Amino acid sequence: MPEWTREQEIAIQDAGGALLVSASAGSGKTAVLVERALRLIAGPDPVDADRLLILTFSNAAAAELRSRLGLKLEECIRSQPADLKLRRQQMLLQRASISTVSAFCMQLLREHFSSLDIPPDFAVADDAAVYELRQSVLAEVLEEAYQKPDFAAFASIFGRARSD
Repeated sequence: MPEWTREQEIAIQDAGGALLVSASAGSGKTAVLVERALRLIAGPDPVDADRLLILTFSNAAAAELRSRLGLKLEECIRSQPADLKLRRQQMLLQRASISTVSAFCMQLLREHFSSLDIPPDFAVADDAAVYELRQSVLAEVLEEAYQKPDFAAFASIFGRARSD
């Protein structure tokens, strides 16, 4: 069992519900989150593993969290093989929401598209589409702005050597 810093121990034991863990690379964020989640699902008053929501910023971090939590849960099962609750938690862990922030948001949009008045086949724009959209909007905004004499005067004074 690792030696936790005071701050890590506070994060692990905090019972307030939602928790944001933010620290530099290599500081033990993943270990802290794994320990916190393990205590939540394997502790004396367990929370079903599929009720967890753990969000990260990269797919690799999400996969690492899920993997490490699964391994820790396996260790608990090996030490307490008759505990059926732990085995159930192991199955529920497969359905836990451990993902990136963007993947979670996409899931919410897909599940609730009708409430949001967006089409069910919406898609996230790729970089090329975003670039084209930005260029189109910029051209439209500038064309509208040049219709105003004050903007035209401003642009002629400050933009003599440059194009839009």
